[in-house]
Amino acid sequence: MAIQLDVTQSTEDIRHSSDSVALTANFTFVARDSKTGKSAPIKPILPEIKREKLLWQDAEKRSKMMKKKREESTGKEYSLEDIWRILMQRAFEMAFSTRYAFAGVASWFFEIDHVDFLRPVDAGNFLCLKCFVL
Repeated sequence: MAIQLDVTQSTEDIRHSSDSVALTANFTFVARDSKTGKSAPIKPILPEIKREKLLWQDAEKRSKMMKKKREESTGKEYSLEDIWRILMQRAFEMAFSTRYAFAGVASWFFEIDHVDFLRPVDAGNFLCLKCFVL
């Protein structure tokens, strides 16, 4: 299951206020049966509107790319510390919560696809976290 998380930053000036995306992260989770430890089914999702279809296509492309990277890096080991350096703890918690709310079954963290910092986040800014099930 792919979970996409967008972190938005509110900006305000005298004329208007708006939110802009400061960070986008993609998480991959796998559902496991708590008794057997084997794969567990999740509720299927079918994209309906244009935005959902585009997100679905992007997720499929990323999935293929990550599978290829895993095949190429067989034998190399990466520590969780290496991966966690690029993520905020809140982003993971939000993706985890979204996954559980959607699937309603036990699952374990599997991999992080990528994190895109689209612009700097200034100290003291409030951030809004948004997740999408892909």
